[in-house]
Amino acid sequence: MAGKVLVPPTDTLVQMEAGRLIRVRDIIAREGFNVSLSPGAIPYVAGDEVRFRPRIGWHRLASAISLGYDAIPMVVSWRRLIRLSEVESWVNVKNGPFTTDEAVKIFAAVFWDRDV
Repeated sequence: MAGKVLVPPTDTLVQMEAGRLIRVRDIIAREGFNVSLSPGAIPYVAGDEVRFRPRIGWHRLASAISLGYDAIPMVVSWRRLIRLSEVESWVNVKNGPFTTDEAVKIFAAVFWDRDV
C-alpha cells in the first residue's frame, strides 16, 4: 500500500470511528438517506457481469445497512472502470507487485467471492 501508513487501532481511534458511525447512523435514521451524499463507486467487470465497489462513503454505507436499507444510490465513475480482461495492463501487475494469476485470484475473491 504505497503512500498509506497503517497504524494499530488504538482505543482513541476506535472510539472516534465508533462515534462517527453512530452520528452518521443517527442522521440517516432521523433524516433519511441524503442522495446528494451518495457514495462513489467503481465498476468492476468480468465478462458480462458488473459489480460495484464503494470508493468513498463507507460510513454512510455501513449506517444504511445497519438501518435495514437493502439498496442505496451510488455515484458510479465509469472512467475508473476495471475490466478483468485488461488484467495485464493493471498498474500493480505491470509494475510487478502481483502476477497476472495473483491479480485475477484477488479480483475473483474480493468482487465475486468465487472464481471468475
